Amino acid sequence: MTVHTTSSSAGPFSGNGVSTTFPFTFTVHDDDHLVVKLTPSGWTETTLTQGTHYTVTLNSDQDDNPGGSIEFPGIDNNPMPTGDTLLIERVVDLLQETDLQNQGGYYPEVVESALDKLTMMIQQLQEELVSLPTPSGGDPLKIAVLNASESIIPYGHTFTDNLQKLFDSIGMNVNVYNTGYAGMSIYQARTNSDTYDNLTPVQRTINSDPDIVLMPHAITDAILKIDGRDINQVQADATALYNDLRAGTSAYLVYNRMTPYDHETYSATAVSSIKRKYCAPWMHETSTVTGDTGLYTSEEAHIGTILSTAMQTLLDDWRTLNTHLEGLADGTVETSYFRAMRLGFVAHDRLHATGNGQWVYTSKIWDYFLTNTAIRAAVPKLTLMHMLNNINLYEDVWRSLMIGDGSGGYKFDPTFADGSEGKEWPDDITTQELVRGIAYWGNEQRPQVNHTRYIKLSLNEDFTMTIDGLWPGLEIRTKIWLSTDPEPIVWSQFPDPRFTNIDGGYGNITMAATVASLFGTPGTYNFKFTIGNDAFGPFPVKVTA
Repeated sequence: MTVHTTSSSAGPFSGNGVSTTFPFTFTVHDDDHLVVKLTPSGWTETTLTQGTHYTVTLNSDQDDNPGGSIEFPGIDNNPMPTGDTLLIERVVDLLQETDLQNQGGYYPEVVESALDKLTMMIQQLQEELVSLPTPSGGDPLKIAVLNASESIIPYGHTFTDNLQKLFDSIGMNVNVYNTGYAGMSIYQARTNSDTYDNLTPVQRTINSDPDIVLMPHAITDAILKIDGRDINQVQADATALYNDLRAGTSAYLVYNRMTPYDHETYSATAVSSIKRKYCAPWMHETSTVTGDTGLYTSEEAHIGTILSTAMQTLLDDWRTLNTHLEGLADGTVETSYFRAMRLGFVAHDRLHATGNGQWVYTSKIWDYFLTNTAIRAAVPKLTLMHMLNNINLYEDVWRSLMIGDGSGGYKFDPTFADGSEGKEWPDDITTQELVRGIAYWGNEQRPQVNHTRYIKLSLNEDFTMTIDGLWPGLEIRTKIWLSTDPEPIVWSQFPDPRFTNIDGGYGNITMAATVASLFGTPGTYNFKFTIGNDAFGPFPVKVTA
């Protein structure tokens, strides 16, 4: 007996709804050494049982004509359908049971059989090793980020940096790197050469020979329109970009969808019905409340209204480009850009995510690498990943922090601070900061405001207001009115102008005598204040006799 074949498996065979006989050509001395595995379309692999699911026919001369066939009539005698696959493997036990006695006689076939089995063991282990992903100590997995601002800003705390940290923390040999620059458009990725290396971002990406390319495009091109190109030109730019990458590299191309609005909830809603509060704050524009023109606000009276027609057109362009990019890419990952904004993880420019916001993006990309079967099949090294605490469950944090406001938007859930997540967060951001960020996500500044909420006139009570977290040296103006009256148009200035102090705080005590003139009639009053480009409020004050 000998082993003339180097393989120890056959297949996988694809079902066609007709075939029931499946051949193999490797040496088999015992049909019990065959293992047959069925993988139904969309399901996991199952090992079949000889005699119950299939029968084996071995060729009589395994030396000159190795192999044989199995007869698999199919489950319930239905031949294996299209989409199902069948794999035949030879699996011998990893034991050496031949015992040669000292000075005893033996047949050569005994030694030959033992050597045959050892050869089969080696082939079996070789096939198992070949099927494993490349160990992390081999060539690194290279992930290029052909980037816009969100992979550059804030420096050192972007999702690019975070991904590198996560791969390092599980010992994987991965390089995550940027190949573009902040604010880069799709058009510029192909046309703008760098002053220093004379390469365009696309050329630099191709030269780095990446395994994966992440591309967080669309907002810069379709909404900010930094190149002044119309949506048809931008779609042509995108097609050219992907063609360049496919011609120059075999990388898996991933579109990072940066959503300027709550796409996960309102993707099927017409742009003419999209409210400002469903959108990232830089789409809110300035206040539409009478008298607040030119000011940024988080007031429901403004953000609860429909987007302007100009913003509707831009959002429509974004949707068009988004669909186009989905069709060009090998895969799309939803990075929840809007949700990072709505959590208040937005820079003072109301456009870019803070470091905490970047972790929202990071968690979505990590989860995509961890769970998406298509990219894991195309890039086998990703199968070395594993769940890292709850980094891939950032959706749980969103659900814990936010509740509906009753009109399609979101607000902070005060019970969050009572749960386990609330106790874990203060190392990164305090509950107080979360409340402020979520409350004033549409403003440039995010202050902490404390004020008297109840005044009893007969007790000659004062009215107190303190504000922290503002920019220093800015004048404060106010409005106070009975809630049943129209809101005043004009902002009132103090007789002597009042300014925030050197650390951005402000405090004021209005004495009882003045309180009587401000709140002379019992009822519920509203007050607002404006500082810099922001309007805050209205805040309620209940006054009783």
